[in-house]
Amino acid sequence: MAGLTTQNFLSATTGLCVLLALSRGISVNYNVFALGNFWKDMIRGTLYVLLPLSFIFALFLVGFGVVQTFSESVSAITLEGNTQIIPLGPVASQVAIKQLGTNGGGYFGVNASHPFENPSPISNFLQMFSILILPGACVFYTEE
Repeated sequence: MAGLTTQNFLSATTGLCVLLALSRGISVNYNVFALGNFWKDMIRGTLYVLLPLSFIFALFLVGFGVVQTFSESVSAITLEGNTQIIPLGPVASQVAIKQLGTNGGGYFGVNASHPFENPSPISNFLQMFSILILPGACVFYTEE
């Protein structure tokens, strides 16, 4: 889990850093020294943008029914008397950064179509909105 979470954060922040360097390069008349520091942008993008947004977004997702637990699975008895294993896990926290960074994939392997990952129309709207919030905010990026 820690490996995928790290890659989800780093891939989203790398895209933001490239956009920052591109916009700085276009706006400062080709001054090489005005492009900024990639690592500084990477740390700031992760700590000040993605971590708070994904934390708040994960709280909203948990509130609307997305599973968030460290239990692996739950056993349930079906109507026929068989035992069924229901997978669980830290889904809300993974979905939050997955959608904010538009990384794709899904915790249960079927992207956002699993009922534990997308249980309600409101959670579906929040996930669609989170895909667009960072690119939409980058349109208004300006540095003085």
